[in-house]
Amino acid sequence: MNNRGFTLIELVISLFILVAVIIGVYTAFATLVSLGSGIKDRFIAAYLAQEGMEVIRNIRDYNWVKYQNDLTVGWLDGLAPGLCETGCQLDYTTGTGIDGEYAIHPYSEQSHLNLNSNGLYTYLSGIETKFRRKITVTPILEGSETDAHIARVVTEILWNDGRYGELKFETEEYLYNWY
Repeated sequence: MNNRGFTLIELVISLFILVAVIIGVYTAFATLVSLGSGIKDRFIAAYLAQEGMEVIRNIRDYNWVKYQNDLTVGWLDGLAPGLCETGCQLDYTTGTGIDGEYAIHPYSEQSHLNLNSNGLYTYLSGIETKFRRKITVTPILEGSETDAHIARVVTEILWNDGRYGELKFETEEYLYNWY
């Protein structure tokens, strides 16, 4: 007898294999989408941390250039000691300089970075993002020195991704008063 059709058992087995393959592909796709979003957030956090370091360097350099002949102004004026030792928030729109040209604010967990229409992250305007930036500047005194020649700068980018909770990307760098 020559039957050209499928038996019921063959049909059930082929449906089972098809459903298993579809579920596997869907699970893999959902995982890739989730991981892709997490990787994007980490890239943004890395660039925001790097930008925070650059802003601190710009303020230090501005202090050197503008006040090179004024011995009462230090290379860390406006940053430490004081405001940034406990954490501060600033961006490129805050400007540079210690004579009121910039607005460095104490760090606040409620203050998120905004993405403005130019694609820049700022505290002034734009659409609020999930990212917060905390910059800490700590002068390092060596021995009996009263003026630090080294400062430890830590930039923390914090965000809540909704899946893993609070996440943090942190960078650390040492700045030197080489002027």
